[in-house]
This record gives sequence, structure tokens and C-alpha cells, in this order.
Amino acid sequence: MSGELYGGQDPIALEGEPVTERGWPTGSFCAVGTQSRRPHNHELCLKMWPPTAVEEWESGWPVIKVKLLSAQAAVPRPAYRDDAGLDLTAVSGAVVRVGDTMRVNLDVAVQLPDGFSAFLMGRSSMFGRGLLVMQTLIDCGYRGELFAMVYNFGQKRQVIAPGERIAQLVPWRSELPSMKIKLVAELDPSERGGNGFGSTGR
Repeated sequence: MSGELYGGQDPIALEGEPVTERGWPTGSFCAVGTQSRRPHNHELCLKMWPPTAVEEWESGWPVIKVKLLSAQAAVPRPAYRDDAGLDLTAVSGAVVRVGDTMRVNLDVAVQLPDGFSAFLMGRSSMFGRGLLVMQTLIDCGYRGELFAMVYNFGQKRQVIAPGERIAQLVPWRSELPSMKIKLVAELDPSERGGNGFGSTGR
């Protein structure tokens, strides 16, 4: 599996590009679309680690590098070709009692492209069961294991099974590195001002 790239539901097969026995190309895979073309610069591609001899094919557009930390870990991938997030899978089972918060290991580490960050957040199916996956910001420079903190706000205990998709990684382009911080005595006025917390009504 090491060195193969994944994304979407259908393989991207460029002319002359070798493929694995599963039919997936050994080149890169667009994680946000699987049209038979090279991705545009604003699209992300998912890549297994370590790299293979496809660096030239990858040049010019961002790549998410993925490292699996155990044999049970699953490659993050979107369920549908136009999904915004990559599904993350629990490695070991867990029983989350009412009112408890538990760490659920994913055994995956990622290297986001320069200029990108990501949110780790829960899937809607988890919330429907009374489980809240606490949203976490993943900075570009973070190389550690991804894991999910799961809180049971429901009325009964919930069992998370090994191999269950419990969270998703949603990458986005971060503008903060290109911004400057300026200390001022007053902020420029705006139409909204300091109004918040339901100020626009229901």
C-alpha cells in the first residue's frame, strides 16, 4: 500500500500512467474530484507516505501526505467524489458512557501542503447518535497522530466499533501566514459592529 494514492470512487488514469492491480493509479489522486484530468492548482490530492517516483507528476499542485501508524489504520478518503472532507476511521473499539469524553485513536498522521490547515470534525451520523466529536484545528506544521475526542451527550451509552468512520478531515487554505498583525487603538466601524449572540433574530 505504501506509495499508492487514493481519492474519490473512480481511478484517475492518465495516458501511459501505470496502475496497481486494484486499478488505482500509482500516480496521484485528486481528493475532491475524480475527473480524468490533472487536478487544478486549487484542488488537493491525497498521497501515501513514503513518496514514490511520481514527484514530477505532482509538481504544481498541493498534496496531502498520509502516514499510517498501524496495520489497522485506514487511508482517509471521501465517501463521494465531491465531498469536502476525508473520512477518518477508528482503529480500536470504545464504549462511551453518558456524560463521558473519550479519546479514540485513528493511527493516522498527515502532512498538509504549505498554506493549508484543516479541521478535524465529527460526521453527522455521530451527532445523530448523541456523540459529539470535538472540533480540532490541525495546523500545517503538525506531524503527530490524529485522534478524536468524543463526548456522549445522549441518553445511553454508545459503542464505537473498530473500523467505524467517526470523523472527517476538512482541509482549507489558510491566509494567516500571509497576513501581518497591527496593534491599533480603535477598530474601523462596520454595519454590524459588536452585535452578536442572536442579534439578527431567529
